[in-house]
Amino acid sequence: MATHGYYDAGTSPSHPPEHLSTAANAANALPNEMRNLHAEMQKDYKPNMKLFVTETGISYDIGSSYGPNYPSQNILFAQGAVVARTHIILLGEGTDQTYVFFGLDFPGEVGYGTFFDLDNAQAAFGTTNIAPKPAAMEVAAMIRVLNGTVTLGPVNNVPSGVYTYGFQRSAAARSSPRCGRVTTRCGRRRTATSVRATA
Repeated sequence: MATHGYYDAGTSPSHPPEHLSTAANAANALPNEMRNLHAEMQKDYKPNMKLFVTETGISYDIGSSYGPNYPSQNILFAQGAVVARTHIILLGEGTDQTYVFFGLDFPGEVGYGTFFDLDNAQAAFGTTNIAPKPAAMEVAAMIRVLNGTVTLGPVNNVPSGVYTYGFQRSAAARSSPRCGRVTTRCGRRRTATSVRATA
């Protein structure tokens, strides 16, 4: 089964995946949404079927626009942190494969890319002169750390607001370097990197 991982109407640093985790909204929080989806898949479809989250992106804050002093280092840090948290929650809750949206910034949506467009201040499709944002570095680190792992699920007895998941390297991953992949969408192209249960 495939789904998108957009957990809110606006996935950004001001709308991180945990902001719905209050008592009043707990059912709508990303971890619970994923648990409910898995339960529905087991009950109404095929047991133990694979789940692919085909697109989840994190923009800069809603309503922002590019400028000489924007994005700031804090915004870039926040975007990277939310990219990492979102994909780790998706994977920790049992998603088999997740796709990071989008390779590079593009016009009309401020900051969805994990790479800067160095030629166009407002971003353009098809650019080839790019540089990684902190979010791209975090995705690369997650690929290295989570390559060939399977989730053990959430870790219990952690403080409120802390989301911790255990991952275990599978025997198949130790013998085969190609156990799955993470994909970043880059315009019409896709670039894939080998990983299993990845972000």
